[in-house]
Amino acid sequence: MRRVLLLLLTMMASACASERDWMTEGGPADSLTLTASAPSARPRLRVQAASRKGSGVEMSLVDVSFLVEPRWELPGEASTGPQPWHRVRIVDERDDKVLGEHVFVLTQPNVPGVMKLGFPVSEEDAISQLDATYRLEFDWQGAPAEGAIQVGWKPLVTLLTDKEDQDDIEFTFTPL
Repeated sequence: MRRVLLLLLTMMASACASERDWMTEGGPADSLTLTASAPSARPRLRVQAASRKGSGVEMSLVDVSFLVEPRWELPGEASTGPQPWHRVRIVDERDDKVLGEHVFVLTQPNVPGVMKLGFPVSEEDAISQLDATYRLEFDWQGAPAEGAIQVGWKPLVTLLTDKEDQDDIEFTFTPL
């Protein structure tokens, strides 16, 4: 009898628990070119996520990431010089803190690489909105090599909501 009662209490508690759902939203893709004469680029992006007015939705475990796809563009099939490498850093402009950093060594011309650089914005604490500006720092490192480095990138925001309706969260990605 106690087991049946315990089972019923567990089922009732599960039925009363609020539904939670993971959401991922991607921003617009962009690209840039690094060359020996222009070895650095600093694109900036404002990322916003907010609950729609009156929905009462809260977010937690917010994660912002960037998919970065570098490609060494070379007119020919091979190079006799050094291989290019570059650094990518993600900086939160609210406090100028470096949130992520990676160095790519491009060993094969005209073959794209892929890296996801991500970082948590909030932990367990629930928030009703995210509004932050991030700066991506792309820097050609080392000796100049032949060709150019073409870098594609795209932002992604992943978060946990306290409701199932994904239409209750609005995302905005604004290049600055």
